[in-house]
Amino acid sequence: MGIGTILEAMGNIWAVLGKKRVKFIQILWLGPLAACQISPVQMENPPEDSPGPAAQTTPSSQPDPENSGTNSDVASPSPPPSTAYQDGVNLASSAFTLGQQATSSDDWQLVASRWEQAVQTLQTVPTDSQQYPTAQTKLKDYQRNLAYAKQQLETLSQPPSEISLARPNRPDTSSSVSASPRIPIIERRGGTPVIEVSFNGKRYPMILDTGASHTHIPRAMANELGIQVVGQTSVTTASSNQTVVDVGYVESVQVGNITRTNIPVSIGDTVPIGLLGNDIYRNFDVILQVNSVEFRQR
Repeated sequence: MGIGTILEAMGNIWAVLGKKRVKFIQILWLGPLAACQISPVQMENPPEDSPGPAAQTTPSSQPDPENSGTNSDVASPSPPPSTAYQDGVNLASSAFTLGQQATSSDDWQLVASRWEQAVQTLQTVPTDSQQYPTAQTKLKDYQRNLAYAKQQLETLSQPPSEISLARPNRPDTSSSVSASPRIPIIERRGGTPVIEVSFNGKRYPMILDTGASHTHIPRAMANELGIQVVGQTSVTTASSNQTVVDVGYVESVQVGNITRTNIPVSIGDTVPIGLLGNDIYRNFDVILQVNSVEFRQR
């Protein structure tokens, strides 16, 4: 077949293809005698609306911001463990230490406040806590200690007018009266006479304080006499101040024609010298002379 015949045949083919509106993208010539081959159209990028694999999306691992906080799979943070039990025990320890040293109403006010805080704190221990059973046991003890501290505070707020202590297995105070001798005044302190008084057979200078409801001795004197402390009480001094003092018993007190046994006395260092109170010379009139004192029985 000649070149002209081939060209004429190709023209006829193009005419037929034009009528059928078929468009070829590529025609390959394989040689002068080769037939033409048609390659299908290849697309580098698929269209946006193509349903092919390229259009498929992979689920995102990022959380949806609109649904954040509502996902049931996300665990909420656990609340911190309660420290109520340990806090209550610490407050109780502080209250106990303060109570060992408390002497004034202010001291006991602080002790009562600490016990009250300890009670209130233990009451907040959660029921599901491991310390809850122990907290309930300690709570009862703390409430008893709180009641005791309040009792001490009330006692100091209303000091007794005189020493009054129970004396189990002790004989009643006795007294004996002889003639009414005059007792020399050895000195005066602020105009108040000082006389000698015998305690357990030993003589000591004592201020004759007619305004004192009970007898008071210095601690050094109590140690010398071997007096044991058996309790405490609150007393009011001449300056209207309240103070807590120790209490002990003297086997015998003798002044002039008065002898008393088993007498409670307060012990402290508020004054450097003892005070002879009217618990010794009650039922006696005190007659003061210039240089002497006389106790005359009524």
